[in-house]
Amino acid sequence: MSGRALATAVTWLLLALSAGAHGQDRLDAVDAYLEAAFAGSSLPGMAVAVVSGGDVAYARGFGVADRESRAAVTVDTAFELGSLTKSMTALAVLRLAEAGRVDLDAPVRRYLPWFRVADADASAAITPRHLLGHTSGLPRWSHGVVWRDPERVSGSVAEGVRALASVPLAFAPGEAVSYANMGYAVLGAVIEAVTGAPWDAFLAAELLAPLGMERTGLTVAGRSSLSVATPHAWRLGAQVPAGAPAPFVGPAGSTPVSSARDMAAYLAAWLEPGPGGVVTPWAYERATEPQGEYGRGEAYGLGWVLGSHAGERLMHHTGGTEGSASFMALLPERGLGVVVLANGESSLPPRIGRGVLDALLGRVPPPVGPDETRGLSVALTVVSGACAALLALLVARVARRARGPRRQPRGRAPLLRALALVVLAAGAWAWVPAQLRSMGMPVPFGVRGYPLDFALAAAGLLLTTTAWAAHGLVALARGTAAAAGRAARPERSGIVDAPRAAAVDLRLRLKPADGGAPRWRNR
Repeated sequence: MSGRALATAVTWLLLALSAGAHGQDRLDAVDAYLEAAFAGSSLPGMAVAVVSGGDVAYARGFGVADRESRAAVTVDTAFELGSLTKSMTALAVLRLAEAGRVDLDAPVRRYLPWFRVADADASAAITPRHLLGHTSGLPRWSHGVVWRDPERVSGSVAEGVRALASVPLAFAPGEAVSYANMGYAVLGAVIEAVTGAPWDAFLAAELLAPLGMERTGLTVAGRSSLSVATPHAWRLGAQVPAGAPAPFVGPAGSTPVSSARDMAAYLAAWLEPGPGGVVTPWAYERATEPQGEYGRGEAYGLGWVLGSHAGERLMHHTGGTEGSASFMALLPERGLGVVVLANGESSLPPRIGRGVLDALLGRVPPPVGPDETRGLSVALTVVSGACAALLALLVARVARRARGPRRQPRGRAPLLRALALVVLAAGAWAWVPAQLRSMGMPVPFGVRGYPLDFALAAAGLLLTTTAWAAHGLVALARGTAAAAGRAARPERSGIVDAPRAAAVDLRLRLKPADGGAPRWRNR
């Protein structure tokens, strides 16, 4: 080896060692940041993995998988994924499309002849691409229609999709983006119709097995043999174990679970697409094509949200189920990825994940901040308590009135009060359903599908405002009747009280000017 070649080799070795030390410093910063973020949270447990290129650069568990057993979280503990699953379902459809088995722009009815929504013309216009990019027109709350039917909730994906026949579209297919879990349920049914296999079996064969994702389960049955962290939901300001998932939206993320180690392997596949791989260049290009604006300067692709972070191109997605929260993100040009899995309802995983990216880029992560999910639960509990107090006050007022008549207020006060209460009730009936619909809750109302906090607060607001409005109207009617009665009494009282009035008049006439006793005269 010549002297020049030796010098070059030594230089490259020193640069590699320096980069390694620099990278370790940043991973140390990631670890310190995560310890502080978890300690300041109310999460029962959390698992995080960082991918650099095709390798797992960092993986660690925090907290407990179950508060009763106190079992520690590890990188192999499975967590509910929520909507992180959407990119998996999208990838399965893209693999079928690349193989020529699915046309992304053909009507869904080519594969599901029975598929329909409330609008017959729109039913024939919806395509797999529309469903993948949330541009089908299905409203965000569309899964609430199925939620209210216990038989469909416990049934198959196809049974849930059939319930969409009564759902009107929010807009014509392709006009806008409206995040809809049921769109991915339809895609699950398409996979089953095209392949002849259950959607989870196809994903397991095409994605999980090649990537060695052995600690991932896609259905309730598929996760039964895994060590799954107990989901914890916020109810009345406290964390409690969550209920069972709903199978009919499994392809959208309701049932799948996975570990941080497995999800790291999944992210690595997206960072290194290649011919013959699980993620091919063709699938990658289609997945990262913007389908429409998704808010805050971002767009939705096919199973991924497309945005930026610290000036870098970002692919990411959040996930949430009843009792869990998750986040995954990729900086493709940097070859970096992060996944955060938590077994508690929380708004923190996306912020924690972005903080990890900041640390990897040599930036100082911002404070994680408060957990809005916890704050919302507390706020809803306060609202429920206030409604209960107002209803109790109303019952007490009605009970007092029932024991005996009370003086009726006069003037315009009863009318103004009744109008204000009616307007308040009307506003509640307009605002509450709109808020529930925006959050994907079942509307019209049903018993199923509502977390306790939301159910009590929504029912409390509607019942309380309606009851007080009715009370105001009844009081107004009684006051009006009483006023009419008073107006009718003068004629009658003029006859009955005439002698008394004459006696008073005579007494005043006989009263001396000096205020002394009257001087009676006998005639």
